Amino acid sequence: TPSQFQKTAMNGAPRLDTGLFFLNDRFAPSDPAAGFDERADESMKIRVRDLEGGTEKATASANPRNKAGERMFSRRPVSIANGWVAAPPATTSLDTHAFELRKHPTSFRDWYTLPPAGVEAMNNPQMPYYNEVRAIVAEAIPNVDRVLVFDHNVRNAGRLASGTPDRGSVQGYAGTVHGDYTHASGLVRANQLLTAAGVSDPAERAALLARRFLVVNVWRPIAEVQSMPLAVCDGSTVQPSDLVPFDIFQPLADGSERRGQIYQGKHSSAQRWYYYPTMQPEDVLLLKTFDSAQDGRPRWALHTAFKDPTSPPDARPRESIEARCLVLLKEPQPRGSAKL
Repeated sequence: TPSQFQKTAMNGAPRLDTGLFFLNDRFAPSDPAAGFDERADESMKIRVRDLEGGTEKATASANPRNKAGERMFSRRPVSIANGWVAAPPATTSLDTHAFELRKHPTSFRDWYTLPPAGVEAMNNPQMPYYNEVRAIVAEAIPNVDRVLVFDHNVRNAGRLASGTPDRGSVQGYAGTVHGDYTHASGLVRANQLLTAAGVSDPAERAALLARRFLVVNVWRPIAEVQSMPLAVCDGSTVQPSDLVPFDIFQPLADGSERRGQIYQGKHSSAQRWYYYPTMQPEDVLLLKTFDSAQDGRPRWALHTAFKDPTSPPDARPRESIEARCLVLLKEPQPRGSAKL
Protein backbone atom coordinates (compact mmCIF):
# COMPACT_ATOMS: atom_id res chain seq x y z
CA THR A 1 0.00 0.00 0.00
CA PRO A 2 1.52 3.37 -0.95
CA SER A 3 2.43 5.63 1.95
CA GLN A 4 0.97 9.10 2.21
CA PHE A 5 4.33 10.40 1.08
CA GLN A 6 4.16 8.28 -2.09
CA LYS A 7 0.51 9.14 -2.76
CA THR A 8 1.50 12.80 -2.73
CA ALA A 9 4.30 12.11 -5.25
CA MET A 10 2.05 10.05 -7.53
CA ASN A 11 -0.51 12.83 -7.63
CA GLY A 12 2.05 15.61 -7.73
CA ALA A 13 3.61 17.73 -10.42
CA PRO A 14 4.28 15.92 -13.69
CA ARG A 15 7.77 17.42 -13.92
CA LEU A 16 10.54 18.44 -11.56
CA ASP A 17 12.85 21.28 -12.63
CA THR A 18 16.23 20.71 -11.03
CA GLY A 19 19.82 20.04 -12.08
CA LEU A 20 22.03 17.04 -12.83
CA PHE A 21 25.81 16.81 -13.01
CA PHE A 22 27.10 16.20 -16.55
CA LEU A 23 30.57 16.00 -18.02
CA ASN A 24 31.71 19.40 -19.19
CA ASP A 25 31.31 19.93 -22.92
CA ARG A 26 34.99 20.55 -23.62
CA PHE A 27 35.88 16.89 -23.08
CA ALA A 28 35.66 15.24 -26.50
CA PRO A 29 34.94 11.52 -26.90
CA SER A 30 37.92 9.23 -27.38
CA ASP A 31 38.44 7.49 -30.68
CA PRO A 32 36.04 4.51 -30.43
CA ALA A 33 38.49 2.36 -32.37
CA ALA A 34 41.14 2.92 -29.69
CA GLY A 35 39.23 0.93 -27.06
CA PHE A 36 41.20 1.08 -23.81
CA ASP A 37 43.71 3.82 -24.59
CA GLU A 38 46.80 3.47 -22.37
CA ARG A 39 47.93 6.88 -23.60
CA ALA A 40 44.81 8.66 -22.38
CA ASP A 41 45.42 11.82 -20.38
CA GLU A 42 45.18 11.12 -16.63
CA SER A 43 42.41 13.71 -16.45
CA MET A 44 40.24 11.35 -18.48
CA LYS A 45 40.59 8.51 -15.97
CA ILE A 46 38.77 7.83 -12.73
CA ARG A 47 40.06 5.80 -9.81
CA VAL A 48 37.28 4.38 -7.68
CA ARG A 49 37.61 4.59 -3.92
CA ASP A 50 39.36 1.67 -2.28
CA LEU A 51 36.72 0.49 0.21
CA GLU A 52 39.42 -1.27 2.24
CA GLY A 53 40.78 2.09 3.35
CA GLY A 54 43.26 2.97 0.61
CA THR A 55 43.79 6.49 -0.65
CA GLU A 56 40.96 7.89 -2.69
CA LYS A 57 42.44 8.97 -6.00
CA ALA A 58 40.15 10.88 -8.35
CA THR A 59 36.48 9.96 -8.26
CA ALA A 60 33.46 11.19 -10.13
CA SER A 61 31.75 12.12 -6.86
CA ALA A 62 34.71 14.31 -5.92
CA ASN A 63 34.41 16.22 -9.22
CA PRO A 64 38.16 16.22 -9.95
CA ARG A 65 39.97 18.91 -11.89
CA ASN A 66 41.89 18.28 -15.09
CA LYS A 67 45.47 19.43 -15.64
CA ALA A 68 44.21 22.88 -16.61
CA GLY A 69 42.42 23.17 -13.25
CA GLU A 70 38.93 22.90 -14.73
CA ARG A 71 36.18 20.89 -13.06
CA MET A 72 35.11 17.83 -15.04
CA PHE A 73 31.45 17.96 -14.10
CA SER A 74 29.01 20.84 -13.94
CA ARG A 75 25.38 21.08 -12.89
CA ARG A 76 23.03 21.66 -15.81
CA PRO A 77 19.31 22.47 -15.53
CA VAL A 78 17.09 19.53 -16.41
CA SER A 79 13.33 19.00 -16.34
CA ILE A 80 12.77 15.47 -15.05
CA ALA A 81 9.41 13.83 -15.68
CA ASN A 82 7.58 12.18 -12.79
CA GLY A 83 7.42 8.62 -14.09
CA TRP A 84 4.29 7.77 -12.10
CA VAL A 85 2.49 10.41 -14.15
CA ALA A 86 4.40 10.69 -17.44
CA ALA A 87 5.72 7.13 -17.86
CA PRO A 88 3.67 4.78 -15.70
CA PRO A 89 4.70 1.12 -15.45
CA ALA A 90 4.12 -0.95 -18.61
CA THR A 91 4.67 2.05 -20.88
CA THR A 92 8.47 1.85 -20.93
CA SER A 93 10.61 -1.13 -21.91
CA LEU A 94 14.24 -2.12 -22.16
CA ASP A 95 14.03 -2.45 -25.94
CA THR A 96 12.47 0.95 -26.61
CA HIS A 97 13.72 3.13 -23.71
CA ALA A 98 16.59 1.10 -22.13
CA PHE A 99 14.75 1.08 -18.79
CA GLU A 100 11.52 -0.15 -17.30
CA LEU A 101 9.80 -0.27 -13.94
CA ARG A 102 8.30 -3.51 -12.62
CA LYS A 103 6.55 -4.64 -9.46
CA HIS A 104 8.30 -7.53 -7.75
CA PRO A 105 7.91 -7.85 -3.95
CA THR A 106 10.80 -9.36 -2.04
CA SER A 107 10.93 -11.32 1.20
CA PHE A 108 14.67 -10.77 1.54
CA ARG A 109 15.73 -8.53 4.43
CA ASP A 110 19.41 -9.18 5.17
CA TRP A 111 20.75 -6.46 2.89
CA TYR A 112 23.66 -5.48 5.12
CA THR A 113 24.93 -9.02 5.68
CA LEU A 114 25.18 -10.11 2.04
CA PRO A 115 28.55 -11.71 1.28
CA PRO A 116 30.92 -9.53 -0.75
CA ALA A 117 30.07 -9.05 -4.40
CA GLY A 118 32.23 -10.51 -7.13
CA VAL A 119 32.23 -13.18 -9.78
CA GLU A 120 32.76 -15.85 -7.13
CA ALA A 121 29.31 -14.94 -5.78
CA MET A 122 27.55 -16.00 -8.98
CA ASN A 123 26.89 -19.54 -7.73
CA ASN A 124 27.17 -18.88 -4.00
CA PRO A 125 24.24 -20.54 -2.14
CA GLN A 126 24.51 -17.76 0.47
CA MET A 127 23.25 -15.27 -2.13
CA PRO A 128 19.50 -16.03 -2.17
CA TYR A 129 18.70 -12.53 -3.39
CA TYR A 130 20.51 -13.37 -6.61
CA ASN A 131 17.84 -16.02 -7.26
CA GLU A 132 15.20 -13.29 -7.05
CA VAL A 133 17.15 -11.14 -9.46
CA ARG A 134 17.37 -13.99 -11.98
CA ALA A 135 13.61 -14.46 -11.76
CA ILE A 136 12.95 -10.73 -12.27
CA VAL A 137 15.13 -10.62 -15.37
CA ALA A 138 13.74 -13.85 -16.85
CA GLU A 139 10.21 -12.52 -16.39
CA ALA A 140 10.98 -9.13 -17.94
CA ILE A 141 13.07 -10.10 -20.96
CA PRO A 142 11.89 -12.47 -23.73
CA ASN A 143 14.06 -15.32 -25.02
CA VAL A 144 16.35 -15.53 -21.99
CA ASP A 145 18.75 -18.46 -22.04
CA ARG A 146 20.93 -17.72 -19.02
CA VAL A 147 21.22 -14.99 -16.36
CA LEU A 148 24.54 -14.57 -14.55
CA VAL A 149 24.23 -12.22 -11.56
CA PHE A 150 27.81 -11.14 -10.95
CA ASP A 151 27.83 -8.03 -8.77
CA HIS A 152 25.82 -5.89 -6.37
CA ASN A 153 26.11 -2.59 -4.48
CA VAL A 154 24.20 -1.62 -1.35
CA ARG A 155 23.93 2.16 -1.01
CA ASN A 156 23.17 4.15 2.13
CA ALA A 157 25.07 7.40 2.68
CA GLY A 158 23.76 7.72 6.23
CA ARG A 159 25.04 4.31 7.26
CA LEU A 160 28.32 4.94 5.44
CA ALA A 161 28.93 8.08 7.50
CA SER A 162 27.69 6.68 10.81
CA GLY A 163 30.57 4.45 11.80
CA THR A 164 28.42 1.32 11.55
CA PRO A 165 30.75 -1.75 11.52
CA ASP A 166 29.55 -2.95 8.10
CA ARG A 167 30.12 0.43 6.40
CA GLY A 168 32.99 -1.01 4.36
CA SER A 169 30.46 -2.98 2.31
CA VAL A 170 28.10 -0.01 1.87
CA GLN A 171 28.53 2.73 -0.69
CA GLY A 172 27.33 6.28 -1.19
CA TYR A 173 25.51 7.55 -4.26
CA ALA A 174 26.84 8.01 -7.80
CA GLY A 175 26.12 11.68 -8.43
CA THR A 176 27.15 12.20 -12.06
CA VAL A 177 25.38 11.14 -15.25
CA HIS A 178 26.98 7.90 -16.43
CA GLY A 179 26.53 4.50 -18.05
CA ASP A 180 28.06 1.40 -16.46
CA TYR A 181 29.69 -0.01 -19.62
CA THR A 182 30.95 1.16 -22.99
CA HIS A 183 30.91 -0.60 -26.32
CA ALA A 184 34.44 -1.90 -25.62
CA SER A 185 34.13 -2.78 -21.94
CA GLY A 186 30.76 -4.53 -22.29
CA LEU A 187 32.25 -6.99 -24.77
CA VAL A 188 35.34 -7.59 -22.64
CA ARG A 189 33.35 -8.00 -19.42
CA ALA A 190 30.99 -10.55 -20.98
CA ASN A 191 33.93 -12.71 -22.01
CA GLN A 192 35.49 -12.41 -18.54
CA LEU A 193 32.25 -13.36 -16.80
CA LEU A 194 31.66 -16.45 -18.90
CA THR A 195 35.21 -17.57 -18.14
CA ALA A 196 34.63 -17.02 -14.41
CA ALA A 197 31.35 -18.93 -14.66
CA GLY A 198 33.22 -22.01 -15.88
CA VAL A 199 32.93 -21.63 -19.64
CA SER A 200 36.62 -22.29 -20.21
CA ASP A 201 36.45 -23.35 -23.85
CA PRO A 202 37.03 -20.26 -26.07
CA ALA A 203 34.91 -21.80 -28.83
CA GLU A 204 31.97 -22.28 -26.45
CA ARG A 205 32.27 -18.70 -25.20
CA ALA A 206 32.37 -17.42 -28.76
CA ALA A 207 29.26 -19.43 -29.62
CA LEU A 208 27.36 -18.01 -26.63
CA LEU A 209 28.41 -14.45 -27.44
CA ALA A 210 27.57 -14.89 -31.11
CA ARG A 211 23.99 -14.48 -29.94
CA ARG A 212 22.55 -11.26 -28.55
CA PHE A 213 23.42 -10.51 -24.92
CA LEU A 214 22.75 -7.70 -22.46
CA VAL A 215 24.09 -6.35 -19.19
CA VAL A 216 21.19 -5.28 -16.98
CA ASN A 217 21.24 -3.39 -13.67
CA VAL A 218 18.38 -4.43 -11.36
CA TRP A 219 17.87 -1.44 -9.01
CA ARG A 220 15.62 -1.74 -5.96
CA PRO A 221 15.07 0.51 -2.93
CA ILE A 222 15.21 -1.40 0.36
CA ALA A 223 13.12 1.27 2.09
CA GLU A 224 10.87 4.02 0.78
CA VAL A 225 12.98 6.52 -1.15
CA GLN A 226 12.68 9.95 0.46
CA SER A 227 15.94 11.52 -0.73
CA MET A 228 18.57 11.20 -3.48
CA PRO A 229 16.35 9.32 -5.98
CA LEU A 230 17.59 7.85 -9.24
CA ALA A 231 17.08 9.70 -12.53
CA VAL A 232 17.26 7.71 -15.77
CA CYS A 233 17.42 8.91 -19.36
CA ASP A 234 15.26 7.50 -22.13
CA GLY A 235 17.88 5.63 -24.14
CA SER A 236 16.18 6.48 -27.43
CA THR A 237 17.08 10.16 -26.83
CA VAL A 238 20.80 9.54 -26.25
CA GLN A 239 23.16 10.20 -29.16
CA PRO A 240 26.73 8.88 -29.57
CA SER A 241 28.01 12.42 -29.07
CA ASP A 242 26.51 12.38 -25.55
CA LEU A 243 28.80 9.52 -24.46
CA VAL A 244 32.43 9.93 -23.40
CA PRO A 245 34.44 6.82 -22.45
CA PHE A 246 36.37 6.99 -19.17
CA ASP A 247 38.75 4.37 -17.86
CA ILE A 248 38.20 3.20 -14.27
CA PHE A 249 40.61 1.29 -12.06
CA GLN A 250 39.23 -0.99 -9.35
CA PRO A 251 41.73 -1.93 -6.62
CA LEU A 252 41.90 -5.68 -5.99
CA ALA A 253 42.83 -7.62 -2.85
CA ASP A 254 46.23 -8.67 -4.24
CA GLY A 255 47.29 -5.06 -4.75
CA SER A 256 46.70 -5.04 -8.48
CA GLU A 257 43.97 -3.14 -10.32
CA ARG A 258 41.20 -4.26 -12.63
CA ARG A 259 40.74 -1.90 -15.50
CA GLY A 260 37.31 -1.14 -16.88
CA GLN A 261 35.55 1.58 -18.82
CA ILE A 262 32.32 3.51 -18.36
CA TYR A 263 30.53 6.29 -20.20
CA GLN A 264 30.23 9.72 -18.66
CA GLY A 265 27.28 11.61 -20.08
CA LYS A 266 27.21 15.04 -21.71
CA HIS A 267 24.13 17.21 -21.55
CA SER A 268 21.79 17.52 -24.52
CA SER A 269 18.47 19.32 -24.73
CA ALA A 270 17.14 16.33 -26.72
CA GLN A 271 17.47 13.98 -23.74
CA ARG A 272 14.31 12.98 -21.87
CA TRP A 273 14.79 12.25 -18.16
CA TYR A 274 12.50 10.39 -15.73
CA TYR A 275 12.34 9.47 -12.07
CA TYR A 276 9.87 7.65 -9.85
CA PRO A 277 9.57 9.57 -6.57
CA THR A 278 9.20 7.65 -3.31
CA MET A 279 9.79 4.23 -4.82
CA GLN A 280 8.96 1.32 -2.49
CA PRO A 281 10.88 -1.96 -1.96
CA GLU A 282 8.51 -3.77 -4.35
CA ASP A 283 9.38 -1.28 -7.14
CA VAL A 284 12.23 -2.59 -9.30
CA LEU A 285 13.88 -0.47 -11.97
CA LEU A 286 15.66 -2.35 -14.75
CA LEU A 287 18.41 -0.41 -16.54
CA LYS A 288 20.01 -1.70 -19.73
CA THR A 289 23.69 -0.85 -19.38
CA PHE A 290 24.90 -2.76 -22.45
CA ASP A 291 23.30 -4.37 -25.49
CA SER A 292 25.32 -6.23 -28.11
CA ALA A 293 22.67 -5.45 -30.73
CA GLN A 294 23.40 -2.46 -32.94
CA ASP A 295 20.16 -2.32 -34.89
CA GLY A 296 18.69 0.98 -33.75
CA ARG A 297 17.44 -0.10 -30.33
CA PRO A 298 18.91 1.94 -27.44
CA ARG A 299 21.95 0.24 -25.97
CA TRP A 300 22.44 2.04 -22.64
CA ALA A 301 20.50 3.91 -19.99
CA LEU A 302 22.36 6.90 -18.62
CA HIS A 303 21.49 7.44 -14.96
CA THR A 304 22.46 9.32 -11.81
CA ALA A 305 21.42 9.99 -8.25
CA PHE A 306 20.32 13.57 -7.67
CA LYS A 307 19.31 15.90 -4.88
CA ASP A 308 15.52 16.20 -4.95
CA PRO A 309 14.56 19.76 -3.93
CA THR A 310 11.12 18.51 -2.84
CA SER A 311 12.48 16.05 -0.26
CA PRO A 312 11.40 16.99 3.28
CA PRO A 313 14.08 18.29 5.67
CA ASP A 314 13.86 15.13 7.78
CA ALA A 315 14.01 12.73 4.81
CA ARG A 316 15.86 9.49 5.48
CA PRO A 317 19.05 8.75 3.52
CA ARG A 318 18.21 6.57 0.55
CA GLU A 319 18.76 2.82 0.96
CA SER A 320 19.00 0.76 -2.23
CA ILE A 321 20.62 -2.24 -3.83
CA GLU A 322 21.57 -2.75 -7.45
CA ALA A 323 22.54 -6.10 -8.91
CA ARG A 324 24.24 -6.45 -12.27
CA CYS A 325 23.53 -9.34 -14.63
CA LEU A 326 24.91 -10.73 -17.84
CA VAL A 327 21.85 -11.85 -19.79
CA LEU A 328 22.38 -14.35 -22.61
CA LEU A 329 19.51 -14.57 -25.08
CA LYS A 330 18.38 -17.32 -27.41
CA GLU A 331 17.92 -14.91 -30.29
CA PRO A 332 20.65 -14.42 -32.92
CA GLN A 333 22.90 -11.41 -32.95
CA PRO A 334 21.29 -8.84 -35.28
CA ARG A 335 23.20 -8.23 -38.49
CA GLY A 336 26.04 -5.76 -38.10
CA SER A 337 26.18 -6.06 -34.30
CA ALA A 338 29.25 -6.18 -32.10
CA LYS A 339 31.39 -9.30 -32.00
CA LEU A 340 34.36 -10.28 -29.87
